[in-house]
Amino acid sequence: GAVRRANKKDVVHKPIVEGLRKHGVAVLDMPDPGDVLCYYQGRYLPIEFKSDKQTRSYTKEATKAQERRALVMPIPIAHTLAEALALFGIEEAK
Repeated sequence: GAVRRANKKDVVHKPIVEGLRKHGVAVLDMPDPGDVLCYYQGRYLPIEFKSDKQTRSYTKEATKAQERRALVMPIPIAHTLAEALALFGIEEAK
């Protein structure tokens, strides 16, 4: 039978989600596409979180559907709260 991998969230997931919410962005955890679906000022945006400076890597764990989707609908990647906020044109308060 098929072995399912646990859906491991990157360590940056929780602090970025909390920061987005503090800035008025609605955030819904999603298994796919991306890690979350966000809504801010009339705009929906899926975002994938990566820790460090990882980039999206579709390896043997990726399904063919994920690989095809990435070609036609790339999902923005955020490594930090500032990067996630910038996707909405929001500057992080210093």
